[in-house]
Amino acid sequence: MAPLPMTPASTLNGKTILFVNAGSTKKRFTLEHARKCGVNIVLLHRQCQPYARLIDHGIDVDTYNLDESVEKLQAFLSAHPDLALD
Repeated sequence: MAPLPMTPASTLNGKTILFVNAGSTKKRFTLEHARKCGVNIVLLHRQCQPYARLIDHGIDVDTYNLDESVEKLQAFLSAHPDLALD
């Protein structure tokens, strides 16, 4: 597989992006690429611990449960008022 083209650092560097589900281990490269671009990563996932080295914040939740996901995300954002998702 060809490497992904790097997005200019000025475009993504310092941005905070919410990832909903990390996907399978085959999709781990999306988090790795975002990290290389300087993205601050907030992950909404069933178990965030396996991704701890790649993310800045993790919210453990069953993402198939929409109500619980929204509730936990809102609680997280309330607890981190200085954090803004881009």
